[in-house]
Amino acid sequence: MVVVAMAGTVNYAVQFPGESLSGDLLPPAPRARDAYIPPMYIIIVVRPTGGYTFNRLVGFLIGQLFLFSPGAKLPDTRQVVEGVPNQGITFSGFQFNLNGDLVPVPRQFYNDRYLPPLPVHIEDGRGDLLCTLQFLPWQDGGTILLRGKLPLDGIMPFLTGVDMRRAGKIKRDEYEIAYVLPITEEDFKAMLVRIGQRSNMVVRLPQPKGTIQKVSDEGTQTPFIARLFLGVLKLRDVIVSDPADRNKFDALYETVLSPLMTARKSTQRIAELWQEHSRKVTSGEVARLQGQMIHVEESIHDELRKEVEGFVIAAGRTIKEGMRKFAAEARVDIGFLFQKQTAFAAGLAALERTDYALAAYLQQTRTWSERLQECRNVIEHKGWILPRVTYSREADTIKAIQPSISGQPVTEFVSFVFDRVACFVEELSAYCVQRQMPAGITIAELPLAERPEEAPERFRVTPASGGLPPWQIVYHQASFERA
Repeated sequence: MVVVAMAGTVNYAVQFPGESLSGDLLPPAPRARDAYIPPMYIIIVVRPTGGYTFNRLVGFLIGQLFLFSPGAKLPDTRQVVEGVPNQGITFSGFQFNLNGDLVPVPRQFYNDRYLPPLPVHIEDGRGDLLCTLQFLPWQDGGTILLRGKLPLDGIMPFLTGVDMRRAGKIKRDEYEIAYVLPITEEDFKAMLVRIGQRSNMVVRLPQPKGTIQKVSDEGTQTPFIARLFLGVLKLRDVIVSDPADRNKFDALYETVLSPLMTARKSTQRIAELWQEHSRKVTSGEVARLQGQMIHVEESIHDELRKEVEGFVIAAGRTIKEGMRKFAAEARVDIGFLFQKQTAFAAGLAALERTDYALAAYLQQTRTWSERLQECRNVIEHKGWILPRVTYSREADTIKAIQPSISGQPVTEFVSFVFDRVACFVEELSAYCVQRQMPAGITIAELPLAERPEEAPERFRVTPASGGLPPWQIVYHQASFERA
């Protein structure tokens, strides 16, 4: 354990599959791994314990002395660690391989990219469930996890080609898990066949419980997906552990992300429409001069108008309905941002007295969000229609001229507004999650050059004291890609 006085500790902790952290890792007994390989993850954990750091150290020492100095008179651990913050920030995970060496967990087995096989049902002749079995790959071997009333000891004899002296198990509250063995998923499937052939038990393969459907040709290597999807969900995991609360968070964030994705698609489609039409007009493919008249044989007005209206409505819904509700769950009221100037000024003045940084951020946000809301209002309530594309002659060339919205050419307007909306969603979401972080934990902003290529997330969890500099919400003019 590394101890930083009045700041916190860094040490290894134990985690079993499907569980949260179980406790600190204590050194194994000599040659213990010669007999078996434990099916557990070893995680580096930073605990920002502040003024309780010495208590944390003493509690850790008592645990070691209890194991390795039996009979020693020791203080009551519960009294020593009473009040010590238990929250932690987890980093790299490790596993023991079949040689007993502690090696990093393969990246493909991390929970942000790994879907374990579905459990197989083992039933009796009447169809009653005896247990479920699940194969888990593990470095250069594998393990078997059992849930149910049938003990794992009754299943393991059907696994052949394994030294049963190393085929013990660890019993947890809700399941049993075998020691890591030199087996593959094919060995597990062969075991299931033998169970069905050589016993009165019935093996029932699992039916899919969900659907994985492709929604986009991009992944976490793009900043949009890495930061507005994966990044926010990783921050969520720090403040939410209960599945019901997680579902509530996700449902709220979906009201933000869904219209934002719609606005993004419209932004891309508007740019494509205009670029292609402008090219065809300039090249003479769809436009020609005849006397004093310009003849254009293609119209993009209806589709362009539809996409622009869809963009404005989706972008407006993202910030006014989606982000307002999302922020309210974190007890952050931004409703005044969407009100008329007098109400906005009053709300801003009230916020400045309690949270000057957020007030300054929202004041700058108003410069573009007000334009967006005005455009949405005239479309939804006043029947505004995007003007048609116009054309001009320059020598012997015909040029298409973009229609304008809010005083800007349409492609510039949607590009600018979408960029501002994306920044607003990311920054206000991070701010709301940051407010709900456990004591001693906050978030930091990674410089562009330090963001991993496979998932260039902008924010990282860090100890509030002794970690990376805490992030503070500040308005910026930089584009989303450069923020």
